[in-house]
Amino acid sequence: YHWDFGDGTPVQDTEEPWADHRYSQPGDYRVEVNASNLVSFFVAQATVTVQVLACREPEVDVALPLQVLMRRSQRNYLEAHVDLRDCVTYQTEYRWEVYRTASCQRLGHGARVALPGVDVSRPQLVVPRLALPVGHYCFVFVVSFGDTPLARSIQANVTVAPERLVPIIEGGSYRVWSDTQDLVLDGSESYDPNLEEGDQTPLSCHWACVASTQSEAGGCTLNFGPRGSSVVTIPRERLEAGVEYTFNLTVWKAGRREEATSQTVLIRSGRVPIVSLECVSCKA
Repeated sequence: YHWDFGDGTPVQDTEEPWADHRYSQPGDYRVEVNASNLVSFFVAQATVTVQVLACREPEVDVALPLQVLMRRSQRNYLEAHVDLRDCVTYQTEYRWEVYRTASCQRLGHGARVALPGVDVSRPQLVVPRLALPVGHYCFVFVVSFGDTPLARSIQANVTVAPERLVPIIEGGSYRVWSDTQDLVLDGSESYDPNLEEGDQTPLSCHWACVASTQSEAGGCTLNFGPRGSSVVTIPRERLEAGVEYTFNLTVWKAGRREEATSQTVLIRSGRVPIVSLECVSCKA
């Protein structure tokens, strides 16, 4: 390839279909490239307009650590701080880009990730919950002045991590129960916060009675058998009035760590009003 940049400088030869050149004066220049081989050649031309820009490059910074941790189950925020250096001549353009890659140093090996419905044209970026799969990413913020080569970018390494499983026992951490009814322990509302409600996969459950005020040692003799159902029923005949029992629920699934919660139940003699407390926005 033979390049003539139209400004009187020597013709430049390259073996690749591109070339770099710096003009020393503003103006309109006709660039001509002659591509040839041993058989034929072809000449292409283009006009390049060189102007003295009215502004300096903007400055940009992201107030973040070198490695950012995001929870997949939460809404996450990133914000870039931009100094336009008093430039009002050009329209300012902002752009966030997200790449799936182990590190920003290997950005060329990463695949661009789309964020549907997310405004990526502002310095503030809001990443909705569950928008990105668990993994490593590079977030790139670019600020530029329209129709000019003036631009500046900054990068941040981001790791999207899974949130812990959430075990829930219906009724909260403390209940009062009548000895005239079978005691039902319900953990079916336990969930994986990294999945949408309609995409939940089953959790394995294990129930255990870990303490009671019935014995002097504080232990519990109630046996639930092997791991299994999220709901268990304890016959009222096995419960004693005036005794507090503490039950543990442990949940887990493949590839995830076990998580546990507990509930203490006081058994009262006779009829007891059943009061339940439900959180209607805990999964929001």
